[in-house]
Amino acid sequence: MIPTINKVFVDSSLLIEAEKGNFTNFLQNLYFNNSIQLCINNIIVSEFLFHFIALQTGKAPLTIKEKKGISTVIDIYNEDELLTNFEFIPSSKDIISIVPNFMSKYNLLPNDAIILATCKINNIPMLASSDTDFIVPCKVEGITLLIPEKE
Repeated sequence: MIPTINKVFVDSSLLIEAEKGNFTNFLQNLYFNNSIQLCINNIIVSEFLFHFIALQTGKAPLTIKEKKGISTVIDIYNEDELLTNFEFIPSSKDIISIVPNFMSKYNLLPNDAIILATCKINNIPMLASSDTDFIVPCKVEGITLLIPEKE
């Protein structure tokens, strides 16, 4: 019998918190579960790398950019460590009509609305996030929200 693979979209909040040393057990349990395929999109890559710069330097990413220091910080990042093991979900044109609706309906900022829309469009049944802004939208849209407990 072939095992069922469940897709779980991983919000950048979990990746960023794991980089800080939080929710590592929760993320590792997802990461090493063979029945789960973890998914991300370009929003997650952007948000994670933006916060990675801030975490590594203790300074605002714009400050690092102005000092031409981004390459030094990104040299620390090993792309084989984390993000390459996730399934990458590309955006589709359907996002254009769904995102403004989700923003209005759930009072979400654009990136969170894009994340929710990506799950909805691609039939991804679960979203893992430490962001409580997803509680109501996920419930209404039929997406299971996986929120880590405090460690």
